[in-house]
Amino acid sequence: MRRRILKIGLITLASLAALVLVAALTGTAVFRGSLARLDGRGAVPGLEADVAIERDALGVPRITAGSREDAARALGWLHAQERFFQMDLLRRAAAGELAELLGPALLATDRDIRRHRFEARLEADLITFDEPSRALLDAYAAGVNAGLDALRARPFEYLVLRRKPSPWRPLDSLLVVASMHLDLGLSTADTDLAAGLVRDTLPPALADFLLPGAGHWDAPVQEGSSPPPAIPGADAVGDGRDLRVAAAAAGGRTSTRASLFAGESVPRHDRAGSNNWAVAGRLTA
Repeated sequence: MRRRILKIGLITLASLAALVLVAALTGTAVFRGSLARLDGRGAVPGLEADVAIERDALGVPRITAGSREDAARALGWLHAQERFFQMDLLRRAAAGELAELLGPALLATDRDIRRHRFEARLEADLITFDEPSRALLDAYAAGVNAGLDALRARPFEYLVLRRKPSPWRPLDSLLVVASMHLDLGLSTADTDLAAGLVRDTLPPALADFLLPGAGHWDAPVQEGSSPPPAIPGADAVGDGRDLRVAAAAAGGRTSTRASLFAGESVPRHDRAGSNNWAVAGRLTA
């Protein structure tokens, strides 16, 4: 009986190990199938001539083509191979279609974005594009779809979400621009409104001191630096007791701006940005 139990246990463990191994190999094969092609030759429909995509030692690609349309088609192919899921998120963010991909938790976000009607507005704009611009958008979209089709497996994010990626449209490239507007423009709307209230309410000298154009740590393109604004004197500041009255009057235009002078906390924003630079330690003290 002990030998039989031991034999059954060994068979069970071996079967489990085999299942784990098969699952790991299958997952690895599927994941590798969704990775971009880095070598070899391939046919991309619509190209007028050969296009070369080369990568340097860091993997940064360089496209060499005989025309802008061919370069746009190759760029779309390259983007789809390496970043289609991120592209999909950008277009969906502006179209208000994130919940379709990521679930009902984003319904409120989609409803808020759809008030802007980016998709309808940009579709109307697209009709007015001149022929060369439209040709570039068409070539890029065709390249994206060709690059997506060339993958042996859909990007792994869609496998996790159990969704299929939708084809890219020329309109989607414009939605990406709208998505960047949402990220870089509307994200600072409250701050911009608050700054407007400061300018409308405070004496100019005090407003300039509180809202300097640049500071000690800023690096302007032109030579030299921006000196900090002077501290205003008492005569320039005036009577601070009048500020709440002025803020209440401005509250008719926007309650957000008035609330900053009514004792409420200033909304916190993400101050992260792009285009940050660093140099090697050997170049610094």
